[in-house]
Amino acid sequence: MLPKNRNFPKNEFPRKTGRVRWFVVRGRDGYLAPKAKMRRPVFFFLILVVLLELIACRMSVRRASKMPAIKGEVVHAVVEIPAGTCRLRAFGQGERLLPLKELGERLPFLPFPGNFGFVPSTDAGGGAPLDVLVLSEAVPEGALQVVVPVGVLAVSRRGWSGHVIVAVPEEERLRSLPVGRFQEIGVNYQPAQLLLSQWLEDAFVGQELRVLGWRDETVAWELVRQAAKPR
Repeated sequence: MLPKNRNFPKNEFPRKTGRVRWFVVRGRDGYLAPKAKMRRPVFFFLILVVLLELIACRMSVRRASKMPAIKGEVVHAVVEIPAGTCRLRAFGQGERLLPLKELGERLPFLPFPGNFGFVPSTDAGGGAPLDVLVLSEAVPEGALQVVVPVGVLAVSRRGWSGHVIVAVPEEERLRSLPVGRFQEIGVNYQPAQLLLSQWLEDAFVGQELRVLGWRDETVAWELVRQAAKPR
C-alpha cells in the first residue's frame, strides 16, 4: 500500500499496477513515459531465470558431448559458437587448433560464417575434439546438429597442423549452400570457398593460423572415423 500522508508534486501522482509501483509525470504535452521501479522479488526472479538457462545450456552440452561421432551416414556436431556471432565459447576439452580461449570473450573480427563447434566423442590429438564448421543458419549455443561432411580445411598454427571439418545439415532445407559434395562447392560456389579460407586466416591472424588448402568429403569422413573414440 502507498502511504496516505505522502505529498506528491502537482505534476506527479502515484499509481499501482500489479506488482510494479510506478509514477506518471505530467508534462506540457501530456503524460510522459512512466518511471517504473521493479520490486526485488521480480529482480531476483529474472536472475534465477538467467541462471537456469545457463545451467540448462551446460547440461545440454554435456549430453551432446556424449553422443557418438558417427551415426549411420551422418555425423553429430555440438555447436559452441552460433553463426553470425562474435562471442567466443569453447566447451571442448584439450588444446584446440583454433585458439578460442586465447582471444577472450569476443572475436575481434567479422562474425562466424557458420555454426562452429566440435564432433563429439572424437580425439583429434592432445585430448581435443575434432573442430567442425556447419554451413547453416544460426542455431542456439549447445545445440546438437546432424550434419554431412562436404570438405576439410587443412590449417596450421605455430608449428602444428590440424583440420576443420566443413559440413552441411542433413536436412537440405537448412543448408546455407545447396551442396552435398565438395565438387559442388568448387564448381558452383568457389567464391564462398575462397571467402571461408580468407576469413579463417584473417580472424586468427594474431595467432599465426594459416590455411594450407582444402580436401574433399572422402578425406573428411576418413578424419572423423580416425578421430572417433571406440564406444
